[in-house]
Amino acid sequence: MGDVIPIFHLADLHGHLERVPKLATVLEHAREQVSRSLFFDCGDTFGDNAICRSSGGAITIELMNLLEIDGWTPGNHELNAYGPEVLEARSRDAHFPFLAANVFDVRSGDTFPCMKETMLKRVGRVTFGILGLTRDYTGWEELDGVRFGNEVEHTRLALQALRDRADVIVVLSHLGYEADKALAREVSDIDIILGSHSHRVLPNGEIVNGILLCHSGCDGAFLGRVNVDTSGQVLDYELIPITKTVKDEPFFAELIPRLEMQAVKEYGLHRVIGKAKCHFHNGKEELETPFGNLMTDLVRKATDSDVAFVPRGALAPKIEPGEITLRHIYDSIPLDDGVVVLELPGATIKKLLDASLAEPYFHLFQSGLEVTCSPGREEGQRVCQVSQNDQSLEDEKTYRVACTTFTARGGPVAATVFAFLRDGTPKLTRFTLTDLLLRHIHEVEAIEATTDGRMSKVVISNFG
Repeated sequence: MGDVIPIFHLADLHGHLERVPKLATVLEHAREQVSRSLFFDCGDTFGDNAICRSSGGAITIELMNLLEIDGWTPGNHELNAYGPEVLEARSRDAHFPFLAANVFDVRSGDTFPCMKETMLKRVGRVTFGILGLTRDYTGWEELDGVRFGNEVEHTRLALQALRDRADVIVVLSHLGYEADKALAREVSDIDIILGSHSHRVLPNGEIVNGILLCHSGCDGAFLGRVNVDTSGQVLDYELIPITKTVKDEPFFAELIPRLEMQAVKEYGLHRVIGKAKCHFHNGKEELETPFGNLMTDLVRKATDSDVAFVPRGALAPKIEPGEITLRHIYDSIPLDDGVVVLELPGATIKKLLDASLAEPYFHLFQSGLEVTCSPGREEGQRVCQVSQNDQSLEDEKTYRVACTTFTARGGPVAATVFAFLRDGTPKLTRFTLTDLLLRHIHEVEAIEATTDGRMSKVVISNFG
């Protein structure tokens, strides 16, 4: 296939650095088959773990440099969890441009200082025009110094600078699958959209309004590949699986553990801060877990709320009985969400619970309620009974609800789950999930929790 120009792309690595040695092997093999290629990353890359968080994404950028990435669009995790200042610092370390045509500096009104709207890459006789787009994930909360523009409007503006200079237009998108489709329907002067954010897997891509839409999943499971011929014609799309049977590339296999150990020592992640009396895990389908119950109880108590919600996706505990280190804590709460409080009617709380039961990853762990449910039923019928202190939740009564900033912003993949929270006006507290857990460990020294039946399941047919 020497007569094609492959465009490789990665999405939503989320700091799974252990996947990089196998990714490097797959990428190296694919590059050896052609004389030239491009490689892009579409965001949520830096990582949701102790190593990546502590280094401010520096370790991830070092690896991206070594993988010879040609361009990158930041995701909502980089912008919200790491923040603009960290992004500016990382842009100085990167050997590739940060692309975002819809992210602006509030003060100057210009494109945010560490980002470019577009770039041109000439490969052989083909000139590629590339622009980046990222999701406005601020919701009710402002991000210091940053303003997001409408993606359709700013794509059209960016294309004015690219249209007459490029043979192939490529969008690096961290908007999500549905927003990518909407963009394709609105703006036809695009050839390829390399998408991310939704963790969607499109094995052969999808054609929308004549535009090739590509999504390659998450966590380094696949490397996406678009083939373009030497005349600039888009040919096809495939996903290259990065399986357990792929051999680790030796250089990266040696480098990554060494970088991780350096970070552990430099940031004190090995420091023992307490003990666990039980095993904490997250589960993929469970309606409640010991860690979910512990964290929601801590949130509700700290905020003096009637109800507390924390989504499964905000927690990733892997804690065994015994000593707990600072690394355990940072790994267990990947993004260290803040906590907000708002007032919601009982009817909205029921709708929120019902919607969350359709989304296992964003299922809401809760404190303060007794819920009986049937997750397999249709929308609006999944919650059978909701009570508090043996009294049914009243539809018209207002309750004080505490939740994470992630939840209150509207959620990245399952906007329908969290849209109900916009019925209230969130007020940011001084608490974060990490702070609450560290304070609790300091108070009790050895933590423990259990499930208590606060979320129970009954099987009811849709026809019953």
